[in-house]
Amino acid sequence: MNVSAIVGGKLVRLKLSAGLAEAWRQNKGRRMSAVEAIRFVETKRREHALRAAGPYLASRS
Repeated sequence: MNVSAIVGGKLVRLKLSAGLAEAWRQNKGRRMSAVEAIRFVETKRREHALRAAGPYLASRS
């Protein structure tokens, strides 16, 4: 599958590997709503913050 992308303001054309092309076909048409995207990003941010704070929280208890 050939694809085009804008990188650094320039149009770049490349060929996707078979695995990436298959994943692209499977996900075609799937989109996140704004609320779903915010929820996803906030969940990831919260998980990261808790991992980073783990040693501090462990020493406080």
